[in-house]
Amino acid sequence: MTTQIGFLQGLIKERVYITRDLKASLTLVAVSGNDYGTYTSTSGSEQGLPPFISRVVNQMAQVLKLIHDTGVRRVLVTSLQPVGCLPRETVFSSYKQCNESRNTTASFHNQLLQ
Repeated sequence: MTTQIGFLQGLIKERVYITRDLKASLTLVAVSGNDYGTYTSTSGSEQGLPPFISRVVNQMAQVLKLIHDTGVRRVLVTSLQPVGCLPRETVFSSYKQCNESRNTTASFHNQLLQ
């Protein structure tokens, strides 16, 4: 997310967007869950997952501050969908059962967002 904010800041510096544009803008901030999938697939432990989730949400908070600092005032932040019910997780049960461990991850992420 910080990369995208950097691009936006560059466009603002180049005056592609002006203050009026930013004040009229609506920004969407969404996380898809890839950070958590990457964490677990690269030898991340289950015990280390809650602190990792906290770091991701804290980074989101920093990104939201950066967005605010650009002058954007209307921001929409989405919660994380029940990632344990995505096809990549349900394939192991012939698409009949969600992975509750992954859904717990999403729930914890969403609780921290509040």
